[in-house]
Amino acid sequence: MSSTFSSNAERLAKNAENFPAIFGSVNLTSIRENVGEILKLIGRDGIFREYTLHDANHIDAMLALVDKLIPPDTAAKLKTADWLMIVLSCYFHDLGMLVTKKEFENRNTCAEFLALKVDLLAGEKGKDYEEALGRLALDEREEFLYQEFVRKNHAKRIYHCIQGQDAPQYGEAKGAVEVVNGLLEDLEQVVRDDLAKICLSHHEDDLFDLEKYQINRVYGDDPEGEANLHYAALLLRSADVLQIQKSAFRPYFTN
Repeated sequence: MSSTFSSNAERLAKNAENFPAIFGSVNLTSIRENVGEILKLIGRDGIFREYTLHDANHIDAMLALVDKLIPPDTAAKLKTADWLMIVLSCYFHDLGMLVTKKEFENRNTCAEFLALKVDLLAGEKGKDYEEALGRLALDEREEFLYQEFVRKNHAKRIYHCIQGQDAPQYGEAKGAVEVVNGLLEDLEQVVRDDLAKICLSHHEDDLFDLEKYQINRVYGDDPEGEANLHYAALLLRSADVLQIQKSAFRPYFTN
């Protein structure tokens, strides 16, 4: 990801750097550059090697969609806190897909992964699954199964990472937690907690919950410190789905 902001959303989110008392000493340029480097690691050791959509290009395409999805009248009313939450959620929402070689090697210490394997291969549907897996080499079979486990839980994984929590039930991801902590260590914890909820929301079915996704979340005395978390969550879900669909069916889309 280039350090030059190409989206209006990012340029407006960068204004958060002028409010350290509200957001902490956030450096959006540094976060963007480092997230881009981390995204390059997804697929490096076999897991998600075919998930080319979930890279820096996916993030930039989502932010371009965000610019288009927000009507001008609405954009004029959004505060710095809104823009920061929207942009950071686009940056971080898929980082739960990062799997290190060490994590994969320790996969069989995760009870939830072992349970998923049993569940996938159970019943009539499991027979079809097992037949398909039988065509793969043993190492490829294990990579696929762990990939399914991570894909199912990647939103929960980044939720805990952003909060600085190790969640071994979703895989041995201490390395990822440390990396995300390093990127967000200067962000106020209350902002981190809400960012975690928004990133989790893109794989949840609770966007109707206005207690969880408050429409007037206040972080400081300045008006620029008020965010509509519900709107940010809706934008993240919409941009993510639209971008993936556009990439999957590119011949049918025009600019």
